[in-house]
Amino acid sequence: MSTYCTSLLLIISGILLCGPTSAQVYLPGNGVVDSDGNFYPTVIYGNGQEWMVENLRTTRYDDGTDMLLIDNDAQWAAQAVPMPQYTPAYCWYGDDIANKELYGALYSWFVIDSISNGGRSACPAGWQVPASTDWTQLIDHLVVHGLTYDGSTTITGAFNKLGKAMADTAHWLMDTVTVGVPANEPELNNAGGFTGRPGGSRGYLDGIFTGLEQYGNWWDRDPLPQPGGSAQVTTYRLLLYGGQANARHLGHYYGNKMTAKSIRCMRANTGTGTRQDHGHAPVMAFPNPFHQYVTIVVDPATVGRAFTLCDAMGRTVLWGTVEADRWSLGTQDLPSGIYLLQVEGPEAWSIRLVKED
Repeated sequence: MSTYCTSLLLIISGILLCGPTSAQVYLPGNGVVDSDGNFYPTVIYGNGQEWMVENLRTTRYDDGTDMLLIDNDAQWAAQAVPMPQYTPAYCWYGDDIANKELYGALYSWFVIDSISNGGRSACPAGWQVPASTDWTQLIDHLVVHGLTYDGSTTITGAFNKLGKAMADTAHWLMDTVTVGVPANEPELNNAGGFTGRPGGSRGYLDGIFTGLEQYGNWWDRDPLPQPGGSAQVTTYRLLLYGGQANARHLGHYYGNKMTAKSIRCMRANTGTGTRQDHGHAPVMAFPNPFHQYVTIVVDPATVGRAFTLCDAMGRTVLWGTVEADRWSLGTQDLPSGIYLLQVEGPEAWSIRLVKED
């Protein structure tokens, strides 16, 4: 077994202990560090996306510029009057920094709007706030693997049934009646690895905090105004503790952009393909995930070098030579799952591939 294959086995062995379904859904990532030096664990989904599994808590943009902290109800509300003079700003729930580590910060949508924030990013370099389409890809991936509360693998309208699968296993107000919500048997939550926590929000009209331990909500990156509504309204995602049947789903709602909500970041340019840069040897695979064939694009310097493909158990299942700087790798005889394609030696590189049925 090669060194790379052994490393792959060590990386994923922990998640394999969770069972075959979890292994197909996501693997642990290497994590990421923000401009404040905060570390965030990450997960890599079988659709190619990599997400943080904690809420953003940075107080600086990616260029090191400080964000505006507002720690007073009236001052927060004043940013929304007169409209549309809104402000990129953040706060801690209850204006208490003790909530930072568990729930992260709460941000106005303008923190992630490049027009409002001077072209900066709230996420670490190479990461971004998910767009609506990114959320849809994640939802589809979790649903098709049957992580809905009732095990169904289809979506009916807005009813994705993923509330429990995306919610953390703790910190929720209890609901012992409504089956399938995050607060009912919370120890069964988080099959999807998202680890959503109920960090609440801050109102835009009065600056009042609400919802700690009751709901978590995360901004969409793209400004999607409500049809026929105000341009000061856009979309966000919601997990609700319980109390109603709608809490069984990851909700998609509209909210005022000056409301303070949580942010999750995902690695940029993942989902439809994967690109990794290894020194001077960038590698790209697309589509990734794939079905039978995947196209590999490499630095011309690696053409003619030997490659190996390892499966999730660290076993070499394919080998050969890099045929060209762009070539098609056929895997018709291999089962679905997660693989590692690698070239060893000078300027070694590796890239994770996901084969689906």
